[in-house]
Amino acid sequence: MKKITRILVALLTVTILLGVTACFPTSQQSGELEALQATVTQLQTENQDLKQQAIQAKEELANQKSALEALKQETDEKIKNLEAFIKGQYQIKVIDLDGEVLVDSFVYCRDSASVTETLTEQFDMVSYQSDYGTTIVSIASSIVDPNYYVSITENGKYAEVGVDGLVADAGDVFEFKVECWNTLASGYGTMDEYDLLVDKAIYGYLKNILPVQSMAETSWTGSLYWDQIATTFMAAHGYDANAFQLSYTALYEASVEATDVTTLSGTNLMKYYYAQKSLGNEIPEEFITKLHAEISTSCSDWLLPLAKALGVSTNGVTAAIAQAPSTSMEWGPDVSIWSYVQKGLYQDYDGYLSTYSSKLDWGNGTSTALVLLAFAKDGIDPRDTAYEKNGKDLIEVLFDTYYNADQNLIKVYATDAGTNYSTNQIYASLMAYKACRDTGTAVNIFA
Repeated sequence: MKKITRILVALLTVTILLGVTACFPTSQQSGELEALQATVTQLQTENQDLKQQAIQAKEELANQKSALEALKQETDEKIKNLEAFIKGQYQIKVIDLDGEVLVDSFVYCRDSASVTETLTEQFDMVSYQSDYGTTIVSIASSIVDPNYYVSITENGKYAEVGVDGLVADAGDVFEFKVECWNTLASGYGTMDEYDLLVDKAIYGYLKNILPVQSMAETSWTGSLYWDQIATTFMAAHGYDANAFQLSYTALYEASVEATDVTTLSGTNLMKYYYAQKSLGNEIPEEFITKLHAEISTSCSDWLLPLAKALGVSTNGVTAAIAQAPSTSMEWGPDVSIWSYVQKGLYQDYDGYLSTYSSKLDWGNGTSTALVLLAFAKDGIDPRDTAYEKNGKDLIEVLFDTYYNADQNLIKVYATDAGTNYSTNQIYASLMAYKACRDTGTAVNIFA
């Protein structure tokens, strides 16, 4: 504060002298003015140094606060372990793929015949028997994915035995964590940190966002069909079916039940079809009859997957798929990509995607992600150097530009704040990329 006051006094003095010397300049006054200007410059430099020191002190304080919090957590954990030891308990922790702690419980040693039995009876462990004993599939409904397994640590170190070989003593801590085995970091896998983010984003959306959204829907005519397409697709491709089960309100189911299918047309035919599939219902015969009549003379691209699935083949469908995607198509407008992927159920357009890859629209998260649908349809790796922007591939751009790690959500625009996050088309696109990546084959999310 004193330095700032000195600067203000010096500046005021300089101002007065400048006014005086403008009328009566002398060599003495000029010298005094230069000296004062030098003093001001020095004080300004010192003030900047003080500001920088204040910033560094603030950062240091934040680091100390973080370290103190970590120490407190560590101390609390040790106290809990000591109490458990005194009480004759051991601790079981289960951590999901996305870092969520599913279980953090203490079990009395006297009540536990074995860790395997405890996990099965108290924490809904799913497992199977192999030549090596019990192999864990899932605990407490943790995510099941072919790229992941349930690791076991005993008192902070990876266990040297399987779950059947664990011997629980008072004070022990057993942690069961869903971890990826197929990583580049391991030296024998293929997934890097961006692929891990893809999976984390997908499962975070399925666990924390989609259940809320699906339970809020009261009518099948909304945009939930995107999620129904994607989750039906993922479940059909061998991923954890439990993670892809949507829940609906009674009002939603009643709206489907009360629908007069003879009045449906256009995209509502498509939405109704996916609503029934998601509910696990049979498609009514009168719906198939209505669909056949709808596309007997013409067919919108959105109805192509339905015609394919239900075996409805007419001149209308033939005419729709015979027309190749427009050569003026930009890879940004949603309709262009949807049309390309839906027609891909019937025809391949060899070389088409690579020809127009220069038209990739990186302008927002949704448009960037939707291109993944077309890449998956053609079995093209979007992480190839041919699809880079400023040295980053399409997946890297998507997560570096639009991903919010704190919320595990993808923004529509890079500058978004608040609620403009994570449209369901983004996650449908990520699911198509994931399936194509994991299987090594072309996949069509509408199939």
